[in-house]
Amino acid sequence: MSRLPHFNTFYQKGTNKNGGVCIAVGKHLKATRVEVNIPNTVVVDITGLSEPVRIIGIYWPASQQRDLDDILSYVIEGTILSGDFNATVKEWNSPIFMLKIISKED
Repeated sequence: MSRLPHFNTFYQKGTNKNGGVCIAVGKHLKATRVEVNIPNTVVVDITGLSEPVRIIGIYWPASQQRDLDDILSYVIEGTILSGDFNATVKEWNSPIFMLKIISKED
């Protein structure tokens, strides 16, 4: 992976030849990788801001069966969840789809 000037990069090679996940954080921020044992997933904590932020970057290949439960234990207050989910959802923002995330916050 080529370097991005002024950024620290956190990369995980993908499980297929086209996959991989990268999170780039400006060097002026304090960023720490959180070790996870989940394929195609990178978790980074950023501190030193008014509030801490956690970024979860995910690549879920269409051929890979995944469950949202895999990452729920890493979702904390101030989490940004991003990536390529190759998602097919019958109805976005449906109560059933959002239930796991909403109940996690309670």
